[in-house]
Amino acid sequence: MAFDYYVLVDDDDRDRVVGLFAVNRDKEAGRLDTMLYDHHARAWTSDPSAVSMLLFGEDFAEVRRRVHRSEAEQAAAGLGIAVPTEEELMRISDEAEQRRARRRRWRLNFGRREAP
Repeated sequence: MAFDYYVLVDDDDRDRVVGLFAVNRDKEAGRLDTMLYDHHARAWTSDPSAVSMLLFGEDFAEVRRRVHRSEAEQAAAGLGIAVPTEEELMRISDEAEQRRARRRRWRLNFGRREAP
């Protein structure tokens, strides 16, 4: 297990960190954990589509920077948050994947209506 950490910097002030995300690609274990700090939820969340956009989107190439975990921790402290342990990030990812799987099963059983 080894997460890659990324900071997002302000487009006008490249020294100012505005966001964080982390990706764990473990082909042997069959894992792809995509985590980001959600400022609205004030929590680390698993959001594969958002992380994919941040990681591969050309619009974000100039403001995305890969960093060591220690740098991610410093950036997080500057935002008033903490970077969870890698085990905790994987737990959050696993729980989110279980919720997504339940929603998929619900949609298969009851149609495309919104899950409760």
